[in-house]
Amino acid sequence: MPHTSILANPNAPIEEIREFYKRLKEINSNILQSMYFYGGILPYVMTNAKDCRSFGDVDIFVPVYMMEHLREELKKQPTFRIFHDSQNYTTDYNLTSRVYKKEMIKKDPLEEAGEFLSLITNPDINNAVGSDGKNFETFLDNSRPYYQVPQDFGFKGSLFGVNISVFPIYNYENNLMAKSFNIRDLYQFLLGVRVMNSTKLSDFAKKCEVLGTPINILPLEYTIVSKESAINEGYIKRTDKDAIDLAYIEEHKKELGISDEVIANIRANYPDYSVSVAYALLGNGQVETVYGEEYKELVLKHNGRVIS
Repeated sequence: MPHTSILANPNAPIEEIREFYKRLKEINSNILQSMYFYGGILPYVMTNAKDCRSFGDVDIFVPVYMMEHLREELKKQPTFRIFHDSQNYTTDYNLTSRVYKKEMIKKDPLEEAGEFLSLITNPDINNAVGSDGKNFETFLDNSRPYYQVPQDFGFKGSLFGVNISVFPIYNYENNLMAKSFNIRDLYQFLLGVRVMNSTKLSDFAKKCEVLGTPINILPLEYTIVSKESAINEGYIKRTDKDAIDLAYIEEHKKELGISDEVIANIRANYPDYSVSVAYALLGNGQVETVYGEEYKELVLKHNGRVIS
């Protein structure tokens, strides 16, 4: 997978965004249907806007179990570049998740017990190896019913000449959750985000056709609620663009099929503050856990400062 620190156009005009959506049909259709597009770009694309603000990136949610499939698919795209992959950070900081094995390959119990005993009684346990050449830690890893894999907080890159931000989404206790990250010169955070309370992705997302390409989107009513919340919370980096987007959506409300009833239902389940937890990467493998309100004060409202 190609890596680069050079972004695509950080102020992409609407013509480039339209071309991006037209070219989505070049992606494997099964993979494309696991991608959920959202954010302020969609209203402009769906109304065929001619003159509007420029755009930084296209936001995409992908079910966490499909993230690696998407990475593999995007490798086939000659225009794909990646700038930040969260798994580089989670590997360096040993932030892992349990993925349970579907099938266990079991040895003879007596053979396995004998090998285990010989390993744990070896005085140099870190270098102990079994008959198959595996060391003690590898033996334990293979004996567990799960794999320890680096957590996935998504990646940022470019596709078809447009910047993209791709983040995993999943359900936890019937709430719609996501992971993302915020990497800047001053700070590095991996984020756990609450998207919606009491909501399932399958019931929440909508299927539609955008510039001839069938895709999944999060409701435009969700875009309204999330942008209103960002303005009310005073997120200084978003306020101006969010206000512009809300005014445009209001102007084209009928054309976009916006429902006041759906807005009310989303507001009823929209989290008071979406960032549930943030992992601050402090260097030298050290991680500090910061919770929502503290993260908001550190980064979103005061433009960021280094955690001491």
